[in-house]
Amino acid sequence: MAYFVSLVLTISQMCSLVLICMAFFRFKKPIKHCLIAFGLLVVSTLFISYMPVLRDFPFKIIAGLACLIAFAHFAFKGNLLIKALCVLFGYACAFALETATVFLFIYMLKIPMQVLQTQVAPFLITAATSNLLMLSLSFFLYRFRKAKKQWVHISLSSSLITCIFPVLSLLTLVILLQVALTATTVSSLIIVDVAGILVANIVLFFLLSRLVKEEQAKTENIILQHQVASQMQTVNVLLESQTQQGKITHDFKHHWNVVATLLHQKQTQEAIKYIDVVANTPLLKTDVVSCGNPIIDAVLNQKYTVAKNQNIEMTFVLNNLAAFPFSSEEIVVILANLLDNAIEACCKLKGQREIHVKMLCEEAQTVLSVRNTTDEKLSLSGEIPATTKESPWLHGFGLQNVYTILSRYNSVPAVEAHDGWFQFSTVVF
Repeated sequence: MAYFVSLVLTISQMCSLVLICMAFFRFKKPIKHCLIAFGLLVVSTLFISYMPVLRDFPFKIIAGLACLIAFAHFAFKGNLLIKALCVLFGYACAFALETATVFLFIYMLKIPMQVLQTQVAPFLITAATSNLLMLSLSFFLYRFRKAKKQWVHISLSSSLITCIFPVLSLLTLVILLQVALTATTVSSLIIVDVAGILVANIVLFFLLSRLVKEEQAKTENIILQHQVASQMQTVNVLLESQTQQGKITHDFKHHWNVVATLLHQKQTQEAIKYIDVVANTPLLKTDVVSCGNPIIDAVLNQKYTVAKNQNIEMTFVLNNLAAFPFSSEEIVVILANLLDNAIEACCKLKGQREIHVKMLCEEAQTVLSVRNTTDEKLSLSGEIPATTKESPWLHGFGLQNVYTILSRYNSVPAVEAHDGWFQFSTVVF
């Protein structure tokens, strides 16, 4: 029984430290290989605990940290020093929680230190309590970090529901400790209960982490659908423009023949008037934007036309963007989402409607900024403005798409809203 409880305690400790690593790093090996390495980590930790030489201070701590760092280096991506610091942070937190739990029980239950050190049941319950606290904190750190990376909002109700089982487990452990302290003999059922509570919480957190991943997958799927819809809308507009341009090109020969006939008949004034009429045809007007990047030209000109039709003044500050660092697909997603949001905000205005776009591609950095007027008193929810849409669950996917792309380039966007203006800006180095 003692070996089984030691195994459960060790697994819970290792799960906590692995969750902390998962919060900051990504796996670089297949899950099967990582599970095998985790099993070896548990076995090596148990071996250290039972070896006469290694289990003494400070050899136990040094050997344990070496095993954890080796596992982190094998299983996770990232700098070895950073991973070692992460392991040290987790180990220090676990030690601090264990010490705090011991002194808390001593203070609350008015029991001497010797009782917790010499009696089996109180010692196991104290260890299980500290491990459960560490496991809970590690899971919430993991969940918070993953949600922040994926721009997913963790609701208060979801957090409270997640806390219910660990809190009840802690209360149960406290009750078991009081029972163990008043009992004349230690029942094996108490030890089984302690191990069962820990196993149940480990399984619970494993299932919750799976649910978090599934929720993130659903969110990514919705984001992908919005990306495709935005791209298809832009592509359709460009195809329509190309078709209309083809029609104009087809008719250009007829226009030329009419002008030639008028000039041949020496009707110069009539020819000039006809040329003016043809030149003022909207489809023959030159594009507003020409920056050396055909994708950017197409998107900005298309959005400029949409804005002009809504009586929105759109201005541009651009230089040669031929070396713009994003791919064609990323350019469409970023510009289409930012400008669609700006146009939507301006359409709600009765007064001043302005959008200012700034895109500068320089040797050291690339600057992107979209600024528009708004009549809404926006509050920022993290980096994404709080929604004013009728369907809040659809809110933020456009900016989430943009943020996801910018994160690939280690670019941090800045969002500001004040004095009737909303601005999104970022710099790529």
